[in-house]
Amino acid sequence: MANSPNFVATPRHWSATISAANTNRDGTGTIVEVMPVHATADRKIERIEITASAATTAGSVVLYLDTGAGWRIWREVQVTAITPNATGTAAFRAEIDLSFPGGFTVLEAGQRLGAAPTQAQTFSVRAFGGEL
Repeated sequence: MANSPNFVATPRHWSATISAANTNRDGTGTIVEVMPVHATADRKIERIEITASAATTAGSVVLYLDTGAGWRIWREVQVTAITPNATGTAAFRAEIDLSFPGGFTVLEAGQRLGAAPTQAQTFSVRAFGGEL
């Protein structure tokens, strides 16, 4: 247990566009790096946003962590079928809030975050946090 809160020293925002379908759950296939490796600084993820750029079908967006031994599944976000339009139906969007006490994820130096959709659909994946 830490004696003091662990706040980010340098706020950061990372993003990537994912679109190649990957139904593997074993860390193989196309996985796009969202948060690249930092050689010396630990980083804290406080929030992740996933937004579709067009219509979606049922599936998921899988988030992976690479701790140095290859990609491993970390979280999976269920995607619902939505057809956005100009009259009020917004595209699919999901948010993972990791900012609550005990909910954040710290990536140590040399670790990274990746993502892949299970359907061939385009999403923007953004991670918010910073370097510790």
